[in-house]
Amino acid sequence: MSSRHQDVEYIPLDSGQPSPARRPFASAKYAGHLFLATILFAGVLVGGAIGRWFIGPNVITTEIPSSVVPEPVQYEAVVTLLDSFVDMCVTNPSLSMDALILFHASNHASPAQYPNSTTTEHNERAVVTSLYTDGYAVAVATLGHALTKVNTDARKIVIYLPDRISDVAVCYLKEVGWELYPVNLIEPPNHGEGIWPAFIDQYTKLRIWTLDTLGVKSAVYIDADTHVRRNFDELFELPFVFAASPDVYTDERGFTINFNAGVMAFKPDSKVFADMLSKVESAHFDRIAAEQSYLNLYYGSQVLRIPHVYNGNLAIKWRAGPYWNAIQDQLRIIHYTLVKPFNGGVNCAGEVCTAEEVFGLEKQRNFLKSAEEAWGGAFKDEVREWGASFEEMMRAVGDKCGE
Repeated sequence: MSSRHQDVEYIPLDSGQPSPARRPFASAKYAGHLFLATILFAGVLVGGAIGRWFIGPNVITTEIPSSVVPEPVQYEAVVTLLDSFVDMCVTNPSLSMDALILFHASNHASPAQYPNSTTTEHNERAVVTSLYTDGYAVAVATLGHALTKVNTDARKIVIYLPDRISDVAVCYLKEVGWELYPVNLIEPPNHGEGIWPAFIDQYTKLRIWTLDTLGVKSAVYIDADTHVRRNFDELFELPFVFAASPDVYTDERGFTINFNAGVMAFKPDSKVFADMLSKVESAHFDRIAAEQSYLNLYYGSQVLRIPHVYNGNLAIKWRAGPYWNAIQDQLRIIHYTLVKPFNGGVNCAGEVCTAEEVFGLEKQRNFLKSAEEAWGGAFKDEVREWGASFEEMMRAVGDKCGE
């Protein structure tokens, strides 16, 4: 989905330095560091609540009942995370908040811990995306190929509208490893009043919270207009019910407190889904950005804001080039918010799209050339990176789904 639209030093998460020996909390020598770590950890927990105050009208008007909130963080997990904070502060007090927030995840949930794709843990984790028209089928297929290439140790599930997706698109999705989960459309609240036309189907995304019915306990949602550059399996281990990166705009809003819904780590729960639907009609939020605005309202007090390396919104490059360059070594996901490297507006001649209409190589190559020049060529490198992944996908499965 499109972004609903400095010079910064970035501290790498993977420093390569060995973890120091554990220090006892009772040691007076590190009392100051423990205090700092405690303050930082408390800041993570209450940051969302403070953000609600700043955001103003974009806040939850009715509290989420405790009966539908996922299980709270276990005490042991909190202690472990806090202990890791202490060690990090002792050895490198200049570390950024971004590094601290994900230190525990990146050092204790590396992909190497999940080598067996048939394990229970694998079956309970999923990378999820959505597909509402054939125009985005090439993007979902390319995303599936990229996920396989980075060796994610999770299921790949796509929610889709079966009455809108052609058989050839379904074939490609299966060939690159997606599990297909057919769902019904969720109409926008208030008959779509105030919504941006391109987002009219986006409330259907809320159905990803029903993936617990497929046995999924931890999930990462990724919009189809993305490219996965590096493995991000550490997100499955976050001890929070919801996490997303702060949004970025090219206009005066710039870097914001609100999060972008293009990449989200969450815990599927059908009870939460039912609660979302029960409140969306009466909730007060900016309707133009559809489900993204509603999720900012719904999870405003619970969201863990994760670094932009997990949602590399192209607006970052446009607005803060030095920052964009600084995070390249850690960037996991590129989000094509400002320019699409594929033709999402495919119109098929007949009732059923053909392989050529949706996945035609020459059609796609011509579109890529025009996309490279968009925004004055500012995103040429990123468009070409997606194009290379598309070409790899087509070489792998392009001859398996016929015309």
